[in-house]
Amino acid sequence: MDTLNALGFIEVYGLAAGIEAADAMVKGAWVRLLRQYEVHPGLITVTVEGDLAACRAAVAAGVAAASRVGTVIASNVIGRPDGDTGTMVLDLIPRPSVGKNPQSGSPRRRGVAARRSS
Repeated sequence: MDTLNALGFIEVYGLAAGIEAADAMVKGAWVRLLRQYEVHPGLITVTVEGDLAACRAAVAAGVAAASRVGTVIASNVIGRPDGDTGTMVLDLIPRPSVGKNPQSGSPRRRGVAARRSS
C-alpha cells in the first residue's frame, strides 16, 4: 500500500464546478489529482494527494474556483491519513492495465511536455 502524506477533498454540485476545482487544485499547488467521484448525479467529489501544505493550498484554490461557477458543498484535508483510510481511497482508483506503462510525475508536467512536443 502506498503511504499518503495528505489527502484533499472538495465536493461540489455540477460537473463544470468539479472540473474548475480540479484545474485550480493542480495549478495552485504541487499535488496529484487522484480522481473524481460522482457520488450522486450532479454531486462530484475531487480528490488530490500531496504534502499537507500543498493539499491545504490546493483545496483552498479549488474551493475559490468552484464557488465562482457552481456550489461548493464541502471540503476537507486529512493529514497523514491512517493506513486503512489510505487503502480505502486508493482502492477506489482504477489500476493500470497490464502491458501499459503507468505515467509518472505530476499532471502539470505531463501536460506541459505534451504541449511542447506538439
